[in-house]
Amino acid sequence: QVAPGGIIIDAKGTLDRGGLFDFMALTSFRYAWNDFSVGLNWRHLDEIKSAAAASSPNTTIVGPGAYDIFNLNGTYNWGENYSIRAGIDNVFNVDAELTQSNPGVDTDSDVTNAGLYDLLGRRWFVGVKVSF
Repeated sequence: QVAPGGIIIDAKGTLDRGGLFDFMALTSFRYAWNDFSVGLNWRHLDEIKSAAAASSPNTTIVGPGAYDIFNLNGTYNWGENYSIRAGIDNVFNVDAELTQSNPGVDTDSDVTNAGLYDLLGRRWFVGVKVSF
């Protein structure tokens, strides 16, 4: 409801408040061997309708398609006091999906949601840990 006593809006399957994905998954794989480990994270977000579709089912504003992102990381430990880790976030440099766009109409309404989609693209990281 937008206001008390107003109509009840079914937001299921949309990005409107109270709605969200019918299906999403976060899968992690990790393999360890002696002092070395490697991991792969996969995040899948299913296709979803725009927030506008909750209150106006015939809207021309479309939501994002399915989205898959992979992150790879590894760690090597040597001795009892040293370790190094490295990885790549967004391995395939997947662009963020638009959470609302109106194809064929230039309204500057194309937006995304940084909480759901990666805006930064592919990133590398390296870290060293030393314990005393």
